[in-house]
Amino acid sequence: SRTIFIGNTAFGGPASIKKYYTIFLFFHINLATIGGILGLVQIITAFKDKYNVHRKFGPFASVIWFCTAITGVAVYLLLYVLYPGGET
Repeated sequence: SRTIFIGNTAFGGPASIKKYYTIFLFFHINLATIGGILGLVQIITAFKDKYNVHRKFGPFASVIWFCTAITGVAVYLLLYVLYPGGET
């Protein structure tokens, strides 16, 4: 929601790290998208009483969700704590 209202924040760290940050951010965005879709699938299959599908994808969805949370914290630390944020 921050991106919608304020805009993107540029990476304010050294140029030598920017390439790695961008790759890491791309990885995080993809994980978040996949995790969101799997989370919705999990909710829908649970409400429709399709517990076989729910049990099958549950462990995979939870691992993706957990990795997204960890990479999200890392992106936040890189963007706002370790290096000053760039222009918005």
